[in-house]
Amino acid sequence: MGIYDVLTEAEQSLQNGHYRASLDVLKQVPPMLEDLRRAGESANDLYSFWGWYYQYGSAALAALNDPALVSWARELVDRFGTDVARDLLFCQDYIVLRQELRSAHTTLARAALEANDVPSAIVQIEACFKIKSGTGEHLDPFSSSYETKARVYLKASQIDPKRYRSKCHAALHLLEKKSAADAYRVRMTDHDVQCALKESAYLEYKSRDPIEKLRRGPKDESWPDALARYQNVRKKLKVPADYGGSNDVRVLDQETEARLADVERSIGVPIPAALRECYARHGAFRVRDPDAWGSLKLYASARFDPDPFVLGIVSAIEWVWGGRPEFAASFTPEQLRALNAQYFCFGHYFHDDNAYTHLMFDRAGRFDSLYYHQDDWDSAQARLRALLDRSEAALSFDALMIECIDALIERLVELKQAHDQEA
Repeated sequence: MGIYDVLTEAEQSLQNGHYRASLDVLKQVPPMLEDLRRAGESANDLYSFWGWYYQYGSAALAALNDPALVSWARELVDRFGTDVARDLLFCQDYIVLRQELRSAHTTLARAALEANDVPSAIVQIEACFKIKSGTGEHLDPFSSSYETKARVYLKASQIDPKRYRSKCHAALHLLEKKSAADAYRVRMTDHDVQCALKESAYLEYKSRDPIEKLRRGPKDESWPDALARYQNVRKKLKVPADYGGSNDVRVLDQETEARLADVERSIGVPIPAALRECYARHGAFRVRDPDAWGSLKLYASARFDPDPFVLGIVSAIEWVWGGRPEFAASFTPEQLRALNAQYFCFGHYFHDDNAYTHLMFDRAGRFDSLYYHQDDWDSAQARLRALLDRSEAALSFDALMIECIDALIERLVELKQAHDQEA
C-alpha cells in the first residue's frame, strides 16, 4: 500500500471508533515517509503527510484518554518546531500540520500546568501563539488555546503577581472577547478562570482598556457621536485600509427639500423627522466599503447612487437580493402590498453574502430593523407575518443607528485581531 492508502485506512478506523486499530495502522507511516525522503522527495512535499499522521494519532489518543498524548505532542514539537520558527510552514498545503503544532504546544502547556511547572507552560503556550495563520486558514487558529493561555497566566500571576498580573488580565480579556464572539468554538469551562473574570482587579483592568471604553457609548449618545466613536476606534486600531475593505466613512451631499418631498409623496407618509434631518443637514452616509462584510449603507437619491431611496420593505429586500421568489410563494399579493405600505426601508447593514439587516420605519415614524438570512426563510417569514398583525417598531433613529455602529466597531475589532494573527 502507498502512503495515501495507509492514511485513508487510519482515518476510516478513526471515524468508525476503532482507535487502537487506527494507531496500529499509523505505525507504518514514519518509515514510509523516511523511505520517500531517501528516494529524493523534498521535506516540503512530505509536510502534509506528517500533518495527517499527527492529526489522526492525536485524535485517537485523545478519544482513548491515553496519557501517551503528551509524548505524541512532544515528538511533533521536537520534529517540526524549528521549521515553524523559520516560517517554512505557512503555505496552504500545510494547514493541518500548523493546526497540529498549535494543538501539541497547547497539550504540553496543560501537562506542564498539571505538573506545576509554570515556566514550561508559559514557554509552550507562547510557542503556540507564535504559529500565526497561514494561507488558506480562515477560522481563528487559536480557538482551542485561549482558555489554556488564560489558565497559564492565571497560575503564573498567583505565583508572581508583580510580573504576570497584566499578562493574566490580557489573556482573560482576550478569552472573554473571543468566547463572546464564538462561544461554540471558544469555550470557557475552567472554574478558576470563570472566577477570575469576576474579580474586581480584572474588571478594573478591563474598564481601562481604550478600545473597551469605545465599544459602547453613553446612554444619551446621539448617532453623530456614535459615528465619531467609530472613527476614534478606527484610528486607534489602525486596521490597514486594504484589509477586509476600506474602513472609511463616506458622507454624501445633503438632499434637497424638493427631493425629500417627492419621496414622501411616492410612499404616502412623511419621512420621520430624525431621518429627514439626517438627509437634509448631514447627508446619507456609508461606513466601510459597501461590498465588504460588516458595512452600513443609508440609501440616497439617484443623483448620488443607483440604489433606491426609500422603498416598501418587501420591494427593498427583493431589490437588494435581486428577487426573492419565497415571498410570492408564502404570501398573497394583498399581504405583500400591506407590508410595503406599512414599512419603509432606507438602508441596510451587510453582514455577509447570506445575510442583511434591513433598516426601516413604519407609518407612525417609529424605527425598526428586519434581519434576513437567505438560508433561514422560516424565521424571516414568521417575523413578517407578525408585522402584518401589528408594528413592533419602538426604536428612535439614534438607537437604530447606534446598534449598527456598535456592530461596525465589533467588526473592526475582529478585523484587527484577524490581521494580527496572520503570518
